[in-house]
Amino acid sequence: MAILFLPNILRSTATDLERLEGELLDQLKSSKSISIESIPRVKEILDELYHISNSKLSQYTQYVLDSDQINAMALPSGIILLTKGFVDILEDFSDDEIAGVLAHEIGHIELGHAKSRMEDEFRLNVIESAASLVLRNPLVNLTVSGMSFLSQQMFSREHEYEADNYALSLLSNSEYSPVGLIKALQKLSKGDTIPQWLEILSTHPHLDERVSNLIKQV
Repeated sequence: MAILFLPNILRSTATDLERLEGELLDQLKSSKSISIESIPRVKEILDELYHISNSKLSQYTQYVLDSDQINAMALPSGIILLTKGFVDILEDFSDDEIAGVLAHEIGHIELGHAKSRMEDEFRLNVIESAASLVLRNPLVNLTVSGMSFLSQQMFSREHEYEADNYALSLLSNSEYSPVGLIKALQKLSKGDTIPQWLEILSTHPHLDERVSNLIKQV
């Protein structure tokens, strides 16, 4: 399970973000929790989005995270982790929909969300909070850091909307339809088991809420 490496990372003496991320990836690789094999279809879409993103990074890279959850997440250096659960259902998604998911994660990278989130969560040394960085698990233990953690989660929710907006803009300048992001979220919402009244506890806003926000803009 990917969470197992987190206590080691939290005891790290690394002082800069690049080293922290490097240690994170080393732990994932050593525990065989990620695969670096490229998925051709994803790589093609990711390369196209990179070329129009005006990114200062050298490239975007994809890894597969050994998790049955259906999710994707971004690291500051430009690495996008797709869970095995998501990869297993990629055939059910159109190129536009995959591009929507990737563009959202690119938004987290280019807007600095991935960087600030990693910095904050490692600084706080909250294991449950750090675990959400990788797995985005809504079932966190709120007794760990009380209202300060809830406030941090709300900040992350704001980032989700900002990344959605970034994705719409990026997709509008690409060969992929911005509607793909909406359709992808609608498909993912079918497996979203978080009750609407619990959405404040989740790193992500409720997917239906994000869909409504995107539809208004499109």
